[in-house]
Amino acid sequence: MSDGAKGMRSLVASVAPTMSKPTLDWFHLSMKIHAVRRSLGAYQMAPTRRPAFMAASAGSATKIRDHLWRGRTEEAIELTRDLIESLQAGAPTLPPFYATVAEAARGAATRLLEYVKQNRADIPLTARLRRAWDALTQAPL
Repeated sequence: MSDGAKGMRSLVASVAPTMSKPTLDWFHLSMKIHAVRRSLGAYQMAPTRRPAFMAASAGSATKIRDHLWRGRTEEAIELTRDLIESLQAGAPTLPPFYATVAEAARGAATRLLEYVKQNRADIPLTARLRRAWDALTQAPL
């Protein structure tokens, strides 16, 4: 399991020349996704009604998470790029509070995109692994 840090992987590879395929742990990946969703969720503190644009952006963040969970990394990358472009284009049209929220979400989405691109080969098919684990633990002894 890996958090995506190249330094630790290099250290382990130097002392253990044969290793299993690195697998990115879902915790570190989900923290990046959560940062995007949390930024988009800041609307709950706003005194005015949330623009439809913000709701659509939050929906995109959920779709990105779902694609990553199912191992559809390239689709998640494309959706993340679309979200970043959408937030960048839409922020100037929003009231000041929401423009700030959109900018924070864009920054978080940019960090998520870079993280996923750097670790795309190590993102597991989490949904498949979960089903296999459930089947294994439910099997009679």
